[in-house]
Amino acid sequence: MHPSEYIADIQFSLAYCVPEFVLFFLFILIIMGGLIFRKSSKTIVPVIFLIGIGLELYLLIQQYNFNPKIMLFSGALSLNSRVVYLKLIFAVCGLLTVFFRELSEHKEKPTEYYALLTAVIFGSSLIVLAGNFLIAFLALEIISVASYILVALPNEKKSAEASVKYLLYGMFASAIMLYGISLLFGFTGSVDFITPDFSQKLSAVSPVAVTLALVMVMAGVLFKISAFPFHFWVADVYESTPLATLAFFSTCTKIAGFGFLLNFMPVIWQYDFESFVKWFSPEYLLGFSAVATIAIGNLMALSQTNAKRMLAYSAIAHSGFLLLPLTSFESQAYESVLYYMTAYVFISFASFYIVDQLIKLTRNEAIASFAGLGFSYPGIGIAAIICMIALTGLPPTTGFFAKFYIFSALWDSYTLEQERIFLYMFLFGLANTVVGLFYYLKIPYFMYLKANAASEVHKINWPTYIYAFVLTGSVVVLFFFPSWIKF
Repeated sequence: MHPSEYIADIQFSLAYCVPEFVLFFLFILIIMGGLIFRKSSKTIVPVIFLIGIGLELYLLIQQYNFNPKIMLFSGALSLNSRVVYLKLIFAVCGLLTVFFRELSEHKEKPTEYYALLTAVIFGSSLIVLAGNFLIAFLALEIISVASYILVALPNEKKSAEASVKYLLYGMFASAIMLYGISLLFGFTGSVDFITPDFSQKLSAVSPVAVTLALVMVMAGVLFKISAFPFHFWVADVYESTPLATLAFFSTCTKIAGFGFLLNFMPVIWQYDFESFVKWFSPEYLLGFSAVATIAIGNLMALSQTNAKRMLAYSAIAHSGFLLLPLTSFESQAYESVLYYMTAYVFISFASFYIVDQLIKLTRNEAIASFAGLGFSYPGIGIAAIICMIALTGLPPTTGFFAKFYIFSALWDSYTLEQERIFLYMFLFGLANTVVGLFYYLKIPYFMYLKANAASEVHKINWPTYIYAFVLTGSVVVLFFFPSWIKF
Protein backbone atom coordinates (compact mmCIF):
# COMPACT_ATOMS: atom_id res chain seq x y z
CA MET A 1 0.00 0.00 0.00
CA HIS A 2 1.29 3.44 -0.95
CA PRO A 3 1.99 5.89 1.95
CA SER A 4 -0.79 8.19 0.72
CA GLU A 5 -3.21 5.28 0.86
CA TYR A 6 -2.16 4.57 4.45
CA ILE A 7 -2.82 8.20 5.36
CA ALA A 8 -6.22 8.13 3.64
CA ASP A 9 -7.12 4.91 5.46
CA ILE A 10 -6.12 6.39 8.82
CA GLN A 11 -8.13 9.56 8.20
CA PHE A 12 -11.15 7.51 7.14
CA SER A 13 -10.84 5.23 10.18
CA LEU A 14 -10.40 8.03 12.71
CA ALA A 15 -13.76 9.51 11.71
CA TYR A 16 -15.50 6.33 12.96
CA CYS A 17 -13.52 6.16 16.21
CA VAL A 18 -14.76 9.44 17.70
CA PRO A 19 -16.69 7.65 20.53
CA GLU A 20 -13.46 5.96 21.60
CA PHE A 21 -11.63 9.32 21.58
CA VAL A 22 -14.39 10.71 23.78
CA LEU A 23 -13.73 7.94 26.30
CA PHE A 24 -9.98 8.53 26.13
CA PHE A 25 -10.34 12.26 26.84
CA LEU A 26 -12.99 11.53 29.46
CA PHE A 27 -10.42 9.41 31.31
CA ILE A 28 -7.99 12.35 31.31
CA LEU A 29 -10.68 14.89 32.28
CA ILE A 30 -11.80 12.79 35.24
CA ILE A 31 -8.23 12.61 36.59
CA MET A 32 -7.69 16.35 36.02
CA GLY A 33 -11.07 17.18 37.57
CA GLY A 34 -10.23 15.10 40.63
CA LEU A 35 -6.90 16.91 41.04
CA ILE A 36 -8.22 20.43 40.45
CA PHE A 37 -11.47 20.08 42.42
CA ARG A 38 -10.08 17.81 45.12
CA LYS A 39 -12.43 19.00 47.88
CA SER A 40 -15.56 18.79 45.74
CA SER A 41 -14.51 15.78 43.64
CA LYS A 42 -17.41 13.67 44.99
CA THR A 43 -19.78 16.00 43.15
CA ILE A 44 -17.72 17.20 40.19
CA VAL A 45 -16.28 13.87 39.00
CA PRO A 46 -19.62 12.01 38.66
CA VAL A 47 -20.99 14.98 36.66
CA ILE A 48 -17.96 14.90 34.32
CA PHE A 49 -18.47 11.15 33.87
CA LEU A 50 -22.19 11.58 33.11
CA ILE A 51 -21.54 14.31 30.54
CA GLY A 52 -18.82 12.24 28.84
CA ILE A 53 -20.91 9.06 28.67
CA GLY A 54 -23.90 11.10 27.49
CA LEU A 55 -21.82 12.52 24.64
CA GLU A 56 -20.59 9.04 23.73
CA LEU A 57 -24.19 7.78 23.68
CA TYR A 58 -25.19 10.60 21.31
CA LEU A 59 -22.34 9.77 18.92
CA LEU A 60 -23.11 6.06 19.00
CA ILE A 61 -26.78 6.68 18.21
CA GLN A 62 -25.63 8.65 15.15
CA GLN A 63 -23.46 5.70 14.06
CA TYR A 64 -26.21 3.14 14.64
CA ASN A 65 -28.13 4.29 11.56
CA PHE A 66 -25.81 2.45 9.14
CA ASN A 67 -25.65 -1.30 8.51
CA PRO A 68 -22.64 -2.05 6.27
CA LYS A 69 -19.52 -3.62 7.68
CA ILE A 70 -16.59 -1.19 7.61
CA MET A 71 -12.95 -2.22 7.99
CA LEU A 72 -10.85 0.32 9.84
CA PHE A 73 -7.07 0.73 10.12
CA SER A 74 -6.35 -1.84 7.39
CA GLY A 75 -8.55 -4.48 9.00
CA ALA A 76 -7.37 -4.10 12.60
CA LEU A 77 -10.87 -2.97 13.58
CA SER A 78 -14.25 -3.94 12.17
CA LEU A 79 -17.36 -1.79 12.61
CA ASN A 80 -20.97 -2.76 11.95
CA SER A 81 -24.39 -2.17 13.51
CA ARG A 82 -23.96 -5.08 15.95
CA VAL A 83 -20.71 -3.62 17.27
CA VAL A 84 -22.30 -0.19 17.68
CA TYR A 85 -25.20 -1.82 19.52
CA LEU A 86 -22.80 -3.50 21.95
CA LYS A 87 -21.00 -0.20 22.54
CA LEU A 88 -24.37 1.37 23.31
CA ILE A 89 -24.92 -1.32 25.94
CA PHE A 90 -21.54 -0.53 27.53
CA ALA A 91 -22.45 3.16 27.74
CA VAL A 92 -25.83 2.31 29.30
CA CYS A 93 -24.03 0.12 31.86
CA GLY A 94 -21.85 3.11 32.74
CA LEU A 95 -24.90 5.35 33.22
CA LEU A 96 -26.69 2.80 35.39
CA THR A 97 -23.55 2.30 37.48
CA VAL A 98 -23.07 5.99 38.29
CA PHE A 99 -26.64 6.32 39.57
CA PHE A 100 -26.32 3.05 41.49
CA ARG A 101 -23.10 4.18 43.16
CA GLU A 102 -24.27 7.69 43.99
CA LEU A 103 -27.38 6.28 45.68
CA SER A 104 -25.35 3.79 47.73
CA GLU A 105 -23.04 4.32 50.68
CA HIS A 106 -19.84 3.47 48.79
CA LYS A 107 -18.70 6.86 47.48
CA GLU A 108 -15.02 6.88 48.42
CA LYS A 109 -12.27 7.66 45.89
CA PRO A 110 -14.55 9.01 43.12
CA THR A 111 -11.69 10.09 40.84
CA GLU A 112 -10.03 6.67 40.79
CA TYR A 113 -13.37 4.87 40.56
CA TYR A 114 -14.78 6.75 37.56
CA ALA A 115 -11.43 6.82 35.76
CA LEU A 116 -11.21 3.03 36.04
CA LEU A 117 -14.86 2.68 35.02
CA THR A 118 -14.09 4.71 31.89
CA ALA A 119 -11.08 2.51 31.16
CA VAL A 120 -13.21 -0.63 31.36
CA ILE A 121 -15.81 0.85 28.99
CA PHE A 122 -13.01 1.88 26.60
CA GLY A 123 -11.48 -1.60 26.68
CA SER A 124 -14.91 -3.20 26.19
CA SER A 125 -15.59 -1.01 23.15
CA LEU A 126 -12.18 -1.85 21.72
CA ILE A 127 -12.53 -5.62 22.10
CA VAL A 128 -15.83 -5.79 20.20
CA LEU A 129 -14.27 -3.67 17.44
CA ALA A 130 -11.19 -5.91 17.21
CA GLY A 131 -10.53 -7.80 14.01
CA ASN A 132 -6.96 -8.37 15.08
CA PHE A 133 -5.72 -10.64 17.88
CA LEU A 134 -3.27 -8.09 19.22
CA ILE A 135 -5.96 -5.40 19.50
CA ALA A 136 -8.27 -7.92 21.20
CA PHE A 137 -5.58 -8.95 23.68
CA LEU A 138 -4.67 -5.33 24.43
CA ALA A 139 -8.34 -4.51 25.02
CA LEU A 140 -8.78 -7.54 27.27
CA GLU A 141 -5.80 -6.45 29.37
CA ILE A 142 -7.17 -2.90 29.68
CA ILE A 143 -10.42 -4.37 31.01
CA SER A 144 -8.61 -6.79 33.30
CA VAL A 145 -6.11 -4.39 34.86
CA ALA A 146 -8.79 -1.78 35.53
CA SER A 147 -11.03 -4.50 37.02
CA TYR A 148 -8.28 -5.75 39.35
CA ILE A 149 -7.82 -2.24 40.74
CA LEU A 150 -11.58 -1.64 41.06
CA VAL A 151 -11.86 -4.76 43.22
CA ALA A 152 -9.01 -3.59 45.47
CA LEU A 153 -10.25 0.03 45.64
CA PRO A 154 -12.20 -0.30 48.94
CA ASN A 155 -8.77 -0.89 50.55
CA GLU A 156 -9.99 -3.60 52.92
CA LYS A 157 -8.38 -6.94 53.72
CA LYS A 158 -11.07 -9.00 51.99
CA SER A 159 -11.03 -6.82 48.88
CA ALA A 160 -7.21 -7.02 48.69
CA GLU A 161 -7.30 -10.82 48.94
CA ALA A 162 -10.03 -11.03 46.29
CA SER A 163 -8.09 -8.69 43.99
CA VAL A 164 -4.93 -10.82 44.28
CA LYS A 165 -6.89 -13.99 43.49
CA TYR A 166 -8.56 -12.22 40.57
CA LEU A 167 -5.16 -11.05 39.33
CA LEU A 168 -3.52 -14.49 39.56
CA TYR A 169 -6.32 -16.24 37.70
CA GLY A 170 -6.36 -13.43 35.14
CA MET A 171 -2.61 -13.66 34.51
CA PHE A 172 -2.87 -17.41 34.01
CA ALA A 173 -5.77 -17.09 31.54
CA SER A 174 -4.05 -14.24 29.66
CA ALA A 175 -0.83 -16.24 29.32
CA ILE A 176 -2.74 -19.19 27.85
CA MET A 177 -4.58 -16.89 25.43
CA LEU A 178 -1.37 -15.21 24.31
CA TYR A 179 0.27 -18.57 23.64
CA GLY A 180 -2.74 -19.60 21.57
CA ILE A 181 -2.49 -16.38 19.56
CA SER A 182 1.19 -17.06 18.92
CA LEU A 183 0.34 -20.54 17.62
CA LEU A 184 -2.31 -19.18 15.26
CA PHE A 185 0.14 -16.55 14.04
CA GLY A 186 2.68 -19.30 13.40
CA PHE A 187 0.10 -21.29 11.41
CA THR A 188 -1.16 -18.40 9.26
CA GLY A 189 1.46 -15.63 9.42
CA SER A 190 -1.31 -13.20 10.34
CA VAL A 191 -3.16 -11.89 13.40
CA ASP A 192 -6.13 -10.50 11.41
CA PHE A 193 -8.62 -13.25 12.21
CA ILE A 194 -11.65 -11.78 10.40
CA THR A 195 -10.05 -11.87 6.95
CA PRO A 196 -10.86 -14.77 4.54
CA ASP A 197 -7.13 -15.45 4.10
CA PHE A 198 -6.80 -16.33 7.78
CA SER A 199 -9.40 -19.12 7.57
CA GLN A 200 -7.98 -20.39 4.27
CA LYS A 201 -4.46 -20.68 5.68
CA LEU A 202 -5.80 -22.29 8.83
CA SER A 203 -7.53 -25.01 6.76
CA ALA A 204 -4.13 -26.40 5.76
CA VAL A 205 -3.13 -27.03 9.38
CA SER A 206 -3.73 -30.20 11.42
CA PRO A 207 -7.15 -30.19 13.21
CA VAL A 208 -5.49 -31.19 16.49
CA ALA A 209 -3.10 -28.24 16.38
CA VAL A 210 -5.86 -25.83 15.35
CA THR A 211 -8.14 -27.10 18.12
CA LEU A 212 -5.40 -26.60 20.71
CA ALA A 213 -4.68 -23.04 19.53
CA LEU A 214 -8.33 -21.98 19.30
CA VAL A 215 -9.18 -23.37 22.73
CA MET A 216 -6.21 -21.51 24.21
CA VAL A 217 -7.41 -18.25 22.69
CA MET A 218 -10.88 -18.82 24.12
CA ALA A 219 -9.39 -19.38 27.59
CA GLY A 220 -8.80 -15.67 28.14
CA VAL A 221 -12.38 -14.90 27.16
CA LEU A 222 -13.83 -17.68 29.34
CA PHE A 223 -12.06 -16.11 32.31
CA LYS A 224 -13.60 -12.72 31.61
CA ILE A 225 -17.12 -14.14 31.28
CA SER A 226 -16.60 -16.31 34.41
CA ALA A 227 -17.21 -19.60 32.60
CA PHE A 228 -15.87 -23.05 33.51
CA PRO A 229 -13.01 -23.77 34.15
CA PHE A 230 -12.05 -20.13 34.89
CA HIS A 231 -14.86 -19.30 37.32
CA PHE A 232 -13.16 -19.84 40.68
CA TRP A 233 -12.46 -16.15 41.30
CA VAL A 234 -16.09 -15.03 41.09
CA ALA A 235 -17.50 -15.81 44.56
CA ASP A 236 -14.65 -14.19 46.52
CA VAL A 237 -14.63 -11.10 44.31
CA TYR A 238 -18.39 -10.68 44.57
CA GLU A 239 -18.43 -11.08 48.34
CA SER A 240 -15.83 -8.37 48.96
CA THR A 241 -16.80 -5.80 46.31
CA PRO A 242 -19.53 -3.11 46.48
CA LEU A 243 -22.65 -4.16 44.61
CA ALA A 244 -22.57 -1.17 42.25
CA THR A 245 -19.21 -2.39 40.94
CA LEU A 246 -20.45 -5.97 40.79
CA ALA A 247 -23.47 -4.98 38.71
CA PHE A 248 -21.05 -3.33 36.27
CA PHE A 249 -18.76 -6.38 36.20
CA SER A 250 -21.71 -8.71 35.74
CA THR A 251 -22.87 -6.82 32.65
CA CYS A 252 -20.27 -4.66 30.89
CA THR A 253 -17.18 -6.87 31.19
CA LYS A 254 -19.15 -10.06 30.60
CA ILE A 255 -20.87 -8.67 27.49
CA ALA A 256 -17.47 -7.52 26.22
CA GLY A 257 -16.24 -11.11 26.37
CA PHE A 258 -19.29 -12.40 24.55
CA GLY A 259 -18.96 -9.62 21.99
CA PHE A 260 -15.48 -10.88 21.14
CA LEU A 261 -16.79 -14.45 20.90
CA LEU A 262 -19.45 -13.33 18.41
CA ASN A 263 -16.62 -12.00 16.20
CA PHE A 264 -14.32 -14.97 16.78
CA MET A 265 -16.74 -17.90 16.43
CA PRO A 266 -17.03 -17.62 12.60
CA VAL A 267 -13.33 -18.52 12.43
CA ILE A 268 -14.15 -21.78 14.21
CA TRP A 269 -17.26 -22.51 12.15
CA GLN A 270 -15.39 -22.07 8.85
CA TYR A 271 -12.85 -24.72 9.81
CA ASP A 272 -13.70 -28.28 8.79
CA PHE A 273 -12.76 -30.45 11.78
CA GLU A 274 -12.25 -34.08 10.91
CA SER A 275 -14.51 -36.71 12.44
CA PHE A 276 -11.91 -38.15 14.80
CA VAL A 277 -11.56 -34.84 16.64
CA LYS A 278 -15.19 -33.79 16.25
CA TRP A 279 -16.02 -34.26 19.93
CA PHE A 280 -12.88 -32.32 20.85
CA SER A 281 -13.51 -29.45 18.43
CA PRO A 282 -13.88 -25.95 19.91
CA GLU A 283 -17.67 -25.95 19.35
CA TYR A 284 -18.13 -29.11 21.41
CA LEU A 285 -15.67 -28.00 24.06
CA LEU A 286 -17.52 -24.69 24.29
CA GLY A 287 -20.76 -26.63 24.69
CA PHE A 288 -19.19 -28.68 27.48
CA SER A 289 -18.00 -25.46 29.15
CA ALA A 290 -21.54 -24.03 28.89
CA VAL A 291 -23.13 -27.10 30.49
CA ALA A 292 -20.51 -27.27 33.26
CA THR A 293 -20.84 -23.54 33.92
CA ILE A 294 -24.63 -23.79 34.33
CA ALA A 295 -24.37 -26.89 36.53
CA ILE A 296 -21.68 -25.43 38.81
CA GLY A 297 -23.41 -22.06 39.07
CA ASN A 298 -26.80 -23.56 39.97
CA LEU A 299 -25.54 -26.26 42.34
CA MET A 300 -23.32 -23.86 44.25
CA ALA A 301 -26.03 -21.20 44.42
CA LEU A 302 -28.44 -23.68 45.99
CA SER A 303 -26.30 -24.01 49.11
CA GLN A 304 -25.53 -20.29 49.61
CA THR A 305 -26.80 -18.37 52.63
CA ASN A 306 -24.97 -15.14 51.72
CA ALA A 307 -26.92 -12.97 49.25
CA LYS A 308 -23.84 -11.67 47.41
CA ARG A 309 -22.35 -15.15 46.98
CA MET A 310 -25.70 -16.39 45.71
CA LEU A 311 -25.71 -13.63 43.09
CA ALA A 312 -22.12 -14.57 42.21
CA TYR A 313 -23.01 -18.16 41.37
CA SER A 314 -26.17 -16.97 39.65
CA ALA A 315 -23.98 -14.81 37.38
CA ILE A 316 -21.87 -17.88 36.57
CA ALA A 317 -25.00 -19.82 35.58
CA HIS A 318 -26.16 -16.99 33.31
CA SER A 319 -22.79 -17.07 31.53
CA GLY A 320 -23.46 -20.74 30.78
CA PHE A 321 -26.88 -19.95 29.31
CA LEU A 322 -25.30 -17.30 27.07
CA LEU A 323 -22.70 -19.80 25.87
CA LEU A 324 -25.25 -22.45 24.86
CA PRO A 325 -26.35 -20.99 21.48
CA LEU A 326 -22.78 -20.04 20.49
CA THR A 327 -22.12 -23.69 19.69
CA SER A 328 -24.27 -23.19 16.57
CA PHE A 329 -23.59 -21.07 13.51
CA GLU A 330 -27.26 -20.20 12.93
CA SER A 331 -28.08 -16.48 12.73
CA GLN A 332 -30.79 -16.89 15.37
CA ALA A 333 -28.08 -17.94 17.82
CA TYR A 334 -26.47 -14.50 17.43
CA GLU A 335 -29.81 -12.76 17.89
CA SER A 336 -30.71 -14.77 20.99
CA VAL A 337 -27.38 -13.93 22.65
CA LEU A 338 -27.78 -10.22 21.89
CA TYR A 339 -31.33 -10.20 23.27
CA TYR A 340 -30.28 -12.11 26.40
CA MET A 341 -27.39 -9.71 27.01
CA THR A 342 -29.64 -6.66 26.67
CA ALA A 343 -32.31 -8.05 28.99
CA TYR A 344 -29.65 -9.18 31.46
CA VAL A 345 -28.34 -5.61 31.84
CA PHE A 346 -31.65 -4.38 33.28
CA ILE A 347 -32.32 -7.58 35.25
CA SER A 348 -28.84 -7.63 36.74
CA PHE A 349 -28.76 -3.97 37.78
CA ALA A 350 -32.26 -4.23 39.26
CA SER A 351 -31.38 -7.38 41.22
CA PHE A 352 -28.08 -6.09 42.55
CA TYR A 353 -29.64 -2.77 43.52
CA ILE A 354 -32.52 -4.37 45.43
CA VAL A 355 -30.13 -6.72 47.25
CA ASP A 356 -27.93 -3.71 48.05
CA GLN A 357 -30.94 -1.98 49.62
CA LEU A 358 -31.81 -5.08 51.66
CA ILE A 359 -28.24 -5.31 52.95
CA LYS A 360 -28.28 -1.61 53.89
CA LEU A 361 -31.52 -2.06 55.81
CA THR A 362 -30.30 -5.09 57.78
CA ARG A 363 -26.54 -4.40 57.88
CA ASN A 364 -26.22 -8.10 57.09
CA GLU A 365 -25.55 -10.05 53.89
CA ALA A 366 -27.24 -13.26 55.09
CA ILE A 367 -30.44 -14.05 53.17
CA ALA A 368 -32.10 -15.08 56.46
CA SER A 369 -31.63 -11.52 57.78
CA PHE A 370 -34.14 -10.26 55.17
CA ALA A 371 -36.96 -11.97 57.10
CA GLY A 372 -40.17 -9.96 57.19
CA LEU A 373 -38.86 -7.02 55.16
CA GLY A 374 -41.48 -7.57 52.47
CA PHE A 375 -44.20 -6.26 54.77
CA SER A 376 -42.07 -3.49 56.32
CA TYR A 377 -40.95 -2.19 52.91
CA PRO A 378 -43.66 -3.20 50.38
CA GLY A 379 -42.06 -1.33 47.45
CA ILE A 380 -38.70 -3.08 47.92
CA GLY A 381 -40.52 -6.39 48.48
CA ILE A 382 -42.43 -6.21 45.20
CA ALA A 383 -39.26 -5.17 43.35
CA ALA A 384 -37.39 -8.15 44.88
CA ILE A 385 -40.08 -10.57 43.67
CA ILE A 386 -39.93 -9.12 40.14
CA CYS A 387 -36.12 -9.37 40.07
CA MET A 388 -36.00 -12.96 41.26
CA ILE A 389 -38.70 -14.00 38.77
CA ALA A 390 -36.75 -12.25 36.01
CA LEU A 391 -33.51 -14.02 36.95
CA THR A 392 -35.36 -17.34 36.82
CA GLY A 393 -36.76 -16.52 33.38
CA LEU A 394 -40.48 -16.46 34.11
CA PRO A 395 -43.22 -14.10 32.88
CA PRO A 396 -44.18 -11.31 33.13
CA THR A 397 -40.53 -10.20 32.89
CA THR A 398 -38.09 -9.78 30.02
CA GLY A 399 -36.13 -12.70 31.50
CA PHE A 400 -38.79 -15.00 30.03
CA PHE A 401 -38.12 -13.92 26.45
CA ALA A 402 -34.36 -13.98 27.07
CA LYS A 403 -34.51 -17.67 28.01
CA PHE A 404 -37.17 -18.38 25.37
CA TYR A 405 -34.96 -17.10 22.54
CA ILE A 406 -31.96 -19.06 23.83
CA PHE A 407 -33.96 -22.31 23.87
CA SER A 408 -35.56 -21.51 20.49
CA ALA A 409 -32.10 -21.09 18.96
CA LEU A 410 -30.99 -24.45 20.38
CA TRP A 411 -34.13 -26.18 19.11
CA ASP A 412 -33.74 -24.68 15.63
CA SER A 413 -30.11 -25.80 15.56
CA TYR A 414 -31.21 -29.32 16.47
CA THR A 415 -33.93 -29.48 13.79
CA LEU A 416 -31.67 -28.04 11.07
CA GLU A 417 -28.45 -29.89 11.82
CA GLN A 418 -29.88 -33.03 13.47
CA GLU A 419 -27.08 -32.97 16.03
CA ARG A 420 -28.18 -34.53 19.31
CA ILE A 421 -25.85 -32.32 21.31
CA PHE A 422 -28.24 -29.41 20.74
CA LEU A 423 -31.18 -31.47 22.03
CA TYR A 424 -29.21 -32.48 25.12
CA MET A 425 -28.24 -28.87 25.80
CA PHE A 426 -31.86 -27.80 25.26
CA LEU A 427 -33.16 -30.30 27.84
CA PHE A 428 -30.32 -29.55 30.24
CA GLY A 429 -31.01 -25.81 30.06
CA LEU A 430 -34.73 -26.30 30.73
CA ALA A 431 -34.02 -28.53 33.75
CA ASN A 432 -31.56 -26.03 35.21
CA THR A 433 -34.03 -23.19 34.78
CA VAL A 434 -36.27 -25.10 37.19
CA VAL A 435 -33.32 -25.61 39.56
CA GLY A 436 -32.68 -21.87 39.55
CA LEU A 437 -36.20 -21.27 40.84
CA PHE A 438 -35.32 -22.91 44.16
CA TYR A 439 -32.54 -20.52 45.12
CA TYR A 440 -33.93 -17.37 43.51
CA LEU A 441 -37.11 -17.68 45.58
CA LYS A 442 -35.10 -17.84 48.81
CA ILE A 443 -35.14 -14.05 49.10
CA PRO A 444 -38.95 -13.61 48.63
CA TYR A 445 -39.48 -16.61 50.90
CA PHE A 446 -37.65 -15.00 53.82
CA MET A 447 -39.06 -11.56 53.09
CA TYR A 448 -42.69 -12.71 53.24
CA LEU A 449 -42.89 -16.06 55.01
CA LYS A 450 -40.48 -15.54 57.90
CA ALA A 451 -41.03 -13.28 60.89
CA ASN A 452 -38.90 -10.17 61.34
CA ALA A 453 -37.15 -10.02 64.71
CA ALA A 454 -36.36 -6.30 64.39
CA SER A 455 -39.17 -3.81 64.95
CA GLU A 456 -37.31 -0.70 63.72
CA VAL A 457 -38.29 0.54 60.26
CA HIS A 458 -35.85 2.80 58.42
CA LYS A 459 -36.93 5.50 56.02
CA ILE A 460 -36.02 4.99 52.36
CA ASN A 461 -35.56 8.19 50.33
CA TRP A 462 -37.42 8.88 47.11
CA PRO A 463 -34.40 8.72 44.74
CA THR A 464 -33.89 5.12 45.87
CA TYR A 465 -37.50 4.24 45.08
CA ILE A 466 -37.36 6.04 41.73
CA TYR A 467 -34.20 4.23 40.62
CA ALA A 468 -35.61 0.87 41.76
CA PHE A 469 -38.90 1.62 39.98
CA VAL A 470 -37.13 2.53 36.70
CA LEU A 471 -35.05 -0.67 36.73
CA THR A 472 -37.79 -3.10 37.73
CA GLY A 473 -40.29 -1.26 35.54
CA SER A 474 -37.96 -1.77 32.54
CA VAL A 475 -37.78 -5.49 33.31
CA VAL A 476 -41.59 -5.75 33.20
CA VAL A 477 -42.26 -3.33 30.32
CA LEU A 478 -39.80 -5.15 28.02
CA PHE A 479 -41.86 -8.32 28.52
CA PHE A 480 -44.89 -6.64 26.95
CA PHE A 481 -42.84 -4.83 24.30
CA PRO A 482 -39.94 -7.19 23.43
CA SER A 483 -39.66 -5.60 19.97
CA TRP A 484 -38.20 -2.50 21.64
CA ILE A 485 -34.91 -4.37 21.84
CA LYS A 486 -33.60 -3.94 18.30
CA PHE A 487 -30.15 -4.79 16.94
